[in-house]
Amino acid sequence: MFVIFLLFIYLLGRSIRLAISNSARILESISKGELVENLEKRDDEFHAIDENSNNLIDYLKDSSDFATKIGE
Repeated sequence: MFVIFLLFIYLLGRSIRLAISNSARILESISKGELVENLEKRDDEFHAIDENSNNLIDYLKDSSDFATKIGE
């Protein structure tokens, strides 16, 4: 029983760590001015972070397109 509990805790921690590192990687790319693809939508605790990141990505893409059109 204890081994199963430890395995559950390990898998849960790994899942959370992967979600945070993925979000951090995307936000780091955005902060460097790179336009990245939208994040896949998930139904977990990080849904709001991913949704707001996608909104920021879309806004930056629209702003970039607008600036390009003005430059033309």
